[in-house]
Amino acid sequence: MLHDKEINAFKEKLFETEKILVHRSFDQFELRGILNRTELTRFAISRIHQNMNTLSGKIQLRAVKGKSILTTETSDLSNEGIIRMISNAEESISYIPEIPYFQGLPQKPDSYPSLPSEAKLLNTEERAAIVGQAIDQAETVSKEISIAGTCYTSDGFITVLSSEGIEASHNLRFNNFKIDALSGPFDGRGFGGEVFNWKTEEPDFLEMASKAAKIAVLSEKATKIEPGEYTVVLSPSASATIASFLAMFSNGLRVYENRSFLSDRIGETVFDERFSLQDLPLSPHKSLLNLPFDGEGNPKENVSLIEKGVFKSAILDSLTASRFYDDLTKTTSHCGLSFTQYDSAFPTAYSIVLEPGDGGSTEELISSTKKGLFINTFFYSNIAHASSGSITGLTRNGFFTIEDGELKDPVTNMRFTDSIPRMLNSIDTIGSDLKLFTRTSSPSLKLEKFKFTGVAHST
Repeated sequence: MLHDKEINAFKEKLFETEKILVHRSFDQFELRGILNRTELTRFAISRIHQNMNTLSGKIQLRAVKGKSILTTETSDLSNEGIIRMISNAEESISYIPEIPYFQGLPQKPDSYPSLPSEAKLLNTEERAAIVGQAIDQAETVSKEISIAGTCYTSDGFITVLSSEGIEASHNLRFNNFKIDALSGPFDGRGFGGEVFNWKTEEPDFLEMASKAAKIAVLSEKATKIEPGEYTVVLSPSASATIASFLAMFSNGLRVYENRSFLSDRIGETVFDERFSLQDLPLSPHKSLLNLPFDGEGNPKENVSLIEKGVFKSAILDSLTASRFYDDLTKTTSHCGLSFTQYDSAFPTAYSIVLEPGDGGSTEELISSTKKGLFINTFFYSNIAHASSGSITGLTRNGFFTIEDGELKDPVTNMRFTDSIPRMLNSIDTIGSDLKLFTRTSSPSLKLEKFKFTGVAHST
């Protein structure tokens, strides 16, 4: 995990950068700093083959001159690297077009919400022990099974400083365990997989290993079925994919630029009344990435996006609020942090929660299904048509027919292409088994209508 010495050195580097910026020609500026230590154990072919301990840091600068805004960043934290970033920004900002609706950077708030940052991070020996036990457990299902995956800890320090007096920082810590299982001959392999994130309450690693292995064995020699419309049961992992895309469609830029099926629909009923979607950064028991501030240093609040089927709010940063409400204080505090190159480019939510229902576990949703399909995971998912809310992707790591309440036959992976409004207006049951993923928490879902459009090239 991060040491106090490392955090203090990073903070000092940010303060030094701030002092340099005061004497440059910018009217306003904002600094975002992310320091992160990742300790990872990687395993494949049922053995550990790599341990890594990486420390990374970067500083992002948002510089303002008049109504021109320039954003740049560097991971070269030497004095020369910092000065190079600032000098390049100073030279380039004169070429940046003005943004007529820009109203300046946010002002310093009175206070920030209090959030715990405790997490019991695993050490190298603990990670190795978990992996070893998981491999042993998977092999009780089948001696022919091959196990791969990762077990890692993430310890991050995030800070925002600005010329307007903002100074906010927080530690963000969590663990992750991901296990994939492969079984069977090359021409009929089966695949299974499970993933879990946590801070203090560890998952049942043996149960995860058993489940991944059993799904892999059951998936062997999958057969093709015809594309079409089916009743489906989605695991929490699969339903989290739907929830994450819905959060994207709630992005204020998409909504107000008429690039979302939710455009011009605030206050309207758009889904089944049992469906609610929230961004809950202040609810650590329901979400993983909990921060008391956004990328501009605005205090965070829990925000209801969809409430009992009604579209309540788009997510906004101060620039989007300035553009569409002519008031930067109308922000919902969703300016992205520079976790990736895209996060700070538009309003971003990190703590999306699809509210659980009373439907029980994935297994209970399966047992209540007379005929349908079970989907364990989606991957390669993307927006297909934003204005209709259509998304597309592939099934993965467990895809089965359901008959009379039981998993029956493995199915060759398929491509789905369907609209979120159509899916979520055919909800049969919402599970109560909320599971935390990195940016989204979700329970199982049972949907009466889900459209598959093709068969994947491999299982």
